[in-house]
Amino acid sequence: MVPRPSEAAPVSPPPPTEAPETPRKAHEARKRVSVSSLASSVDSELLRAVPLNLVLAGCGKAWINQADEYHRSERVNAIDAFLSHDWGTRRWLKTATLLVYFNSVPAAVASLLMCILVCVLIIFRVLDGWLPGTLAIHGAYWFVFVYWQSIRGLYKKNMVFLDRTCIAQHDTDLKKQGILSLGGFLSKSRKLVVLWSPRYFTRLWTAFELSAFLREDVGRAKDILFAPASMGPLLLYFSVFETLLITSFHLFLERYVQSVLQEQTTYLQQDKGSLSGLGHLTVAMLVICAPAFLVIAPLVLYLGTMQMKALLQLRKQLDDFKIRHAQCSCCQMDHRHPDTGEEILCDRMLVFQTLKRWYPNETSSDAYLDRFDEMVHTKLGGFVGHVLGAGAPPLRHVVAITVHPLLGFLCFYVYLTVNEHLFPWSALGWMIGWFQAPPMVYLAFWEFLQLWRMGARFSSARCPLWLILFLGAATGIGFNVAVWLQYNLFKYTFGHDFNWPVVGSLIFMWVVFIIPYIWEYFPNILKQRRNGI
Repeated sequence: MVPRPSEAAPVSPPPPTEAPETPRKAHEARKRVSVSSLASSVDSELLRAVPLNLVLAGCGKAWINQADEYHRSERVNAIDAFLSHDWGTRRWLKTATLLVYFNSVPAAVASLLMCILVCVLIIFRVLDGWLPGTLAIHGAYWFVFVYWQSIRGLYKKNMVFLDRTCIAQHDTDLKKQGILSLGGFLSKSRKLVVLWSPRYFTRLWTAFELSAFLREDVGRAKDILFAPASMGPLLLYFSVFETLLITSFHLFLERYVQSVLQEQTTYLQQDKGSLSGLGHLTVAMLVICAPAFLVIAPLVLYLGTMQMKALLQLRKQLDDFKIRHAQCSCCQMDHRHPDTGEEILCDRMLVFQTLKRWYPNETSSDAYLDRFDEMVHTKLGGFVGHVLGAGAPPLRHVVAITVHPLLGFLCFYVYLTVNEHLFPWSALGWMIGWFQAPPMVYLAFWEFLQLWRMGARFSSARCPLWLILFLGAATGIGFNVAVWLQYNLFKYTFGHDFNWPVVGSLIFMWVVFIIPYIWEYFPNILKQRRNGI
């Protein structure tokens, strides 16, 4: 049933029954809508979509609003994206994931443009100080991240299909026609956005929607955006961790620079270039960054592990899939509307009859259901495996969600470069200092990803999750500190200015994080291209 009401506890599905007869109306459409199965086309009068900014507004109120919002949808010739989801997944998870998948890249571009503008203003001494510029870069990112769809709507709206708003709720006849035309909505959709959750393939409609989108042309797999509903919040949590970590480090670095400018005693002035002075600097850096490690990091580690556990179960879920066991709310309600008592269409009957039309040459009565199960196991299972890989988020979204804290403090180094007369470092000496930050951030994310996998695979009663994450995090922090220390050891041994030993140590830092990312993402990218995804 579309829209799907709150789900009751899973029960064994009853055998399909005949669907109630739908009142017939004359339409100008080429094909009359069938009352026994889902049509593959849709009447142009029924083809509607809603701007994505309305779906995201109010932290996703459209996912829970019980009022009829059909009037907010608009007639379209094609749908930009069909949102496939189950109604049992929390709206804030789906909203955050849509924001990351649709808005994070434009937000990253906005922060880059703002960073360029701020740096130009600092270079020409129009802007005095770096903090206003840093705040402007962060502000530009989050403003576009939240409101990009509204901004985009000024010249071209991103029109999406959300069943609650695009299928009429106020008119019984229109509602039934909309439900029967679900296959037509899918055929008119350019992309399918799968907001996956562990419940996704246990529901009748969601499994049908994904399979129907792939059925006619496997090449359409490249138009499917597979977005685990918990991935968006997870990336946002890591962004908060990164922002707090980088902010703490640079506030410490600012105090260090101020103390040098004021000719006060500093850690490194006590014993310039010595391991003792560098050790004091390292301890001070770890202490000031402790809130990020102790408050945000455990949350990111735990939530990431829970998501990875769910993703590891996805393969088994697909292998064991049987359309006969898929759950639908209409059968749980005995085909009566819970509020009005009105008789409603049997979703199971509609889907089963549609599958029978898909596979007309099967001899036995239930063979077409077995054929559908086989398609889910092979074609759909292979597609999900290629797209999802080992559970790593898409690289473009990882970069987009983590780039603004790095850009936010680039203007700090530009400010120090422009005012190099206040401190005896060259412009290049200051600028190469910024390049130590990206390797540390992206190496940390890759380490988080490995910890999520370790926690999901190896946690048990004998080896509790907290112990795995604690030991893994301690190892990761130790490795990152070692990589950072080698750079600073070269820097304070050979001098702060530009020189090849320092550049060499910096190149080593970049190689250390680039190789794991090539190992993580490149093979899966090749597989997807080989399979036309």
